[in-house]
Amino acid sequence: MKTNFFKFRLAIFAIAALTVFVSCSKDEDDKQAESKNIAQVASSNPDFSILVEALAKADLVSALEGTGPFTVFAPTNAAFNSLFAQLGVSGISELSAETLKPILLNHVISGNVKAMDIATGYVETLNNYGPNGNKVKLFIQKGSNVMVDGSKVVTTDVIASNGTIHAIDKVILPASVVSHAINNPDFSILVQAVVKPDWLML
Repeated sequence: MKTNFFKFRLAIFAIAALTVFVSCSKDEDDKQAESKNIAQVASSNPDFSILVEALAKADLVSALEGTGPFTVFAPTNAAFNSLFAQLGVSGISELSAETLKPILLNHVISGNVKAMDIATGYVETLNNYGPNGNKVKLFIQKGSNVMVDGSKVVTTDVIASNGTIHAIDKVILPASVVSHAINNPDFSILVQAVVKPDWLML
């Protein structure tokens, strides 16, 4: 009986020790992640390799190594490959830095916005290539999914020392007035009117 009781206590001790070890390992991993800036975190994630290549070509890596804080809606490799197919190009090498820069800045906003803090509405990006040099805005809709100008957030809260990354499934091209209206349900009646065939003939 004493032997069984001893084995039971030993098993409990082993489980407790394992739990503490796993917890400490996770804390250490979190600390390591938080010690890396956004550019470094993206570089360490193979699913952001095309994004990292694009940032380098557009000379934006140093910007995302800065103090920030920033929130980046980061297109995955699949998102970029979908864009390449749409544009009829094979990769980043066929896009100029001048083309890439406003597109990439269109995915970055000021502030450290975690998933729980995301709210429906317009947010200003760092893309200052809008009309008259104004910054371009994105429309975010938060429901069962978070949609950013029609792109779905697929992974949230990738933590960095200078902000947060949220992975998205489409590259967000700088929006026109019509695309803003399409992505904002408040303008659904306007969109229905605009897309009528007789309007399109004008």
